[in-house]
Amino acid sequence: MSQQFAFTSSAIDDLIMNGEEVKITFKGGREYTYKATNPSMFATALQGEITDPEGSVGRFVNSAIRSEDLVTVW
Repeated sequence: MSQQFAFTSSAIDDLIMNGEEVKITFKGGREYTYKATNPSMFATALQGEITDPEGSVGRFVNSAIRSEDLVTVW
């Protein structure tokens, strides 16, 4: 089941989850595909970041990549 998130970000245009696959389109058009190591936890945490007035989706995604909650699919 594909899930698209509605948010405003200065770094990310679009983020779509389909199971464990996460497709992110960054500003400027670069698109990357990642695998979420725990998809339900990632989706819940992302939704929390989106609803947090102080939240930053770009920072959240960057942190998830660094902590390997999101891993690059080659």
